[in-house]
Order: sequence, then C-alpha cells, then structure tokens
Amino acid sequence: MIFLRSKILRDARQTSLETNTKYNLIRGLQQGQQGQGVQLMPGEERPMLPPIEEYLTPSEANEQ
Repeated sequence: MIFLRSKILRDARQTSLETNTKYNLIRGLQQGQQGQGVQLMPGEERPMLPPIEEYLTPSEANEQ
C-alpha cells in the first residue's frame, strides 16, 4: 500500500525547505549504509547522493 499526503507549498522558500529536508533524510540513510556493499553485486559500492546546494530566493540573494 502507498499512502499519499498532499501538502500545499505556497512559496519558493517553503518548497526549498521541504525538498531539502527529504533529500537530506534519504542521503543520511545512504550514508548509514556505506561500507556494507551491494547485495548480489560483490565488489560494488553503494551509490551516494551528492550534497544538495541550498536554494536562495531572488530576494534572499539580493540581501547577501
């Protein structure tokens, strides 16, 4: 079963926050599995997502 939960994202900042949170959660899980190898593929290393670049809205970029 798959359960879907909708969430309204009203601006770029909120969208970026939600995206980064989920991405970092998945990346953290991958980091925890590093060094364990890939089942059924001896000698292969597990893939790893690259660090995510933080997104700045145009107004935030102007403030810096």
